[in-house]
Amino acid sequence: MPESDTRQWRAGLKKSQRGTEESPIIKWTLVTLALAFCAVFLLLPLANVFAQALAKGWSYYWNSLTHPDSRAAIRLTLLVAAISVPLNAFLDWQPHGPLPSSSSAANLF
Repeated sequence: MPESDTRQWRAGLKKSQRGTEESPIIKWTLVTLALAFCAVFLLLPLANVFAQALAKGWSYYWNSLTHPDSRAAIRLTLLVAAISVPLNAFLDWQPHGPLPSSSSAANLF
């Protein structure tokens, strides 16, 4: 019996290592594509936001941040985050029952 378990384990290990059999050029291409995707969809918009915010200079930007309406908006944002993040973490931590299958969900209606 243990011998068959060992064979199954080795077969599973061999299957799990198939991803490492790719050629280095394929691996580097995939990594490069992933980094390019991140740069285009994450870093480029972020750079655009800062470029537009600082278009009139640092002093205008700082004066806008210290305006009472801006300070109130920042305070409200931090308050909502301080409430919603722990609440979401707590509610997500609670154990959930099994998700209904598609057939049982269809029987509800």
